[in-house]
Amino acid sequence: MVLVKPLTKKEIERHEKLIREYFSQIEGQTHPEIVFVDNGNEKGIYKVRTQDGIYVAAAANRDCLTPKASLLQEYNVLHALHSGAPEFFPKPKAHYQSDGGGGEDELMIMEFLPHVNLMKFADSGKAFDRRKFAYLLGEAVATINAKTGRYSSDPHDGNILLKGEGASLDLKFCDAIQFKTGSLEDGVRTILVDRNIRPEAYRFIHRFKEGLARGIEVSQGIPFEDAKRSLVYMDEYNKLD
Repeated sequence: MVLVKPLTKKEIERHEKLIREYFSQIEGQTHPEIVFVDNGNEKGIYKVRTQDGIYVAAAANRDCLTPKASLLQEYNVLHALHSGAPEFFPKPKAHYQSDGGGGEDELMIMEFLPHVNLMKFADSGKAFDRRKFAYLLGEAVATINAKTGRYSSDPHDGNILLKGEGASLDLKFCDAIQFKTGSLEDGVRTILVDRNIRPEAYRFIHRFKEGLARGIEVSQGIPFEDAKRSLVYMDEYNKLD
């Protein structure tokens, strides 16, 4: 996994200025409360409390990219994903591009989810049944692909969000730009071809397969056992359980 460099002070200041600019010019609100949440290699993520008491998430592009990744492209992908499978993605709110600075400053506003990424969730000490997670992952992958024709091409810990514990565990995805157009087989192989990417799916492959079959059953109306049999390509991988 590529190490993510922390945001610089200059980047955070630029992001906060851009967020205030958006809320002032577009929403008519001059004093949003801004809290840094996390960052990846391409953007910083902030939790913003509006004057109405509503929390939204703001993603701003980083200085370090040459050329910078387009948040408009990611916004459009997120819009398509949420339209097809809203139960697995934050709702997109707006894309904003600053008029100043040559037009390179972009902002994406979306629903704020109370979930945290997989690494932070695991570090929180909450009950975390990896077998249950493998099942939920399979169900989500199959459902999203059936409804949107896309799959997660980079399902690492930072791109998967969790909330709750035990039987109430809830899974969602972030970083929409990493979702590619392709088949369910493409998505499954991405997860299983390298057992270190999502080790629980490889380790508990029977549960992962059951989750996939359930997702196929619910989203496509195919009987569960028929759905399981359609996943014949999974026989290439070791069945460890």
